[in-house]
Amino acid sequence: MGANPALVNDLDLTVETNGNTYLGNVFSAGWSTTGGTADFKNNMENVYLQAPGGSAIITIDATAIVGDGVPYNGDTTDQDFALVCTNCELVPDFFLGASPDVVGICAGSNAQYTVNVGASGGFVNAVTLSASGQPAGTTATFAPNPVTPPGASTLTIGNTGGAAGGSYVVTVSGSASGSPGHSVDVTLDVAAGVAGPPTLTAPPDGATGQPPRPVFEWTEAAGAESYGLEVDDDPAFASPVISEAGIVGTSFTPSSDLEETTIYYWRVRSENLCGSGVPSTVFSFTTQALLPFDDGFESGDTSGWSATVP
Repeated sequence: MGANPALVNDLDLTVETNGNTYLGNVFSAGWSTTGGTADFKNNMENVYLQAPGGSAIITIDATAIVGDGVPYNGDTTDQDFALVCTNCELVPDFFLGASPDVVGICAGSNAQYTVNVGASGGFVNAVTLSASGQPAGTTATFAPNPVTPPGASTLTIGNTGGAAGGSYVVTVSGSASGSPGHSVDVTLDVAAGVAGPPTLTAPPDGATGQPPRPVFEWTEAAGAESYGLEVDDDPAFASPVISEAGIVGTSFTPSSDLEETTIYYWRVRSENLCGSGVPSTVFSFTTQALLPFDDGFESGDTSGWSATVP
């Protein structure tokens, strides 16, 4: 609060134990309590547990890093940090990480993730990996499996040809002797096939007097992630004046004017991870005539005009 100099980096402390999560500097009667919000003002955060469990997970989140953490390196905004745990004992264990967080596939393709197995406190026992939550009928394999930390494995979700479209949370779990076990979640997005065509709504079919930059609108199509729009004065769409792909949402406004008093034809395709679907039905519309510019003078009348010639 009005610190001078201002704080550089924002690190947030979280402690998980006994199934509860405690944030730094959230207290009740002097003891840490669940709930609250992360402290973004103070450069010292504390968690005081009145009844800690048998184990705890301590996390430091780098919420905002403006300067580096190496003192006397680079500019004057350097800021180091330290973690102190009283009445704690570091128990050897492993931890899991997975990337990417989200993979999208068309049904029939494989999805792959890299699962990293790290260790703390000199943990060296082999970790056996497993997965759950993937689409019914698919397979989940790890190579290699088990993994001796530190190490990595590739998770492949295969046999996806019959997978239903949708978004799935896949939980990767690890078990090992001497550890309570840990897990990490990733997301799998599946498109079951190309999406059907949307229904065009505006401009209505056969509409006249449309502005030079009409707003094109259509209904959402099930399974579509984006849309492609074509506009042409040729009903065969031989040379579209607008050919826009990857439109997110169900409307599009051109960035330049169409020709006046011209019949245009337009259609929309649905797009997803499986590609572009068949086009919608074709609508047509006619643009309005632009009003002539009236400068307020009759032809040949230059009264009221003045010019300075150098």
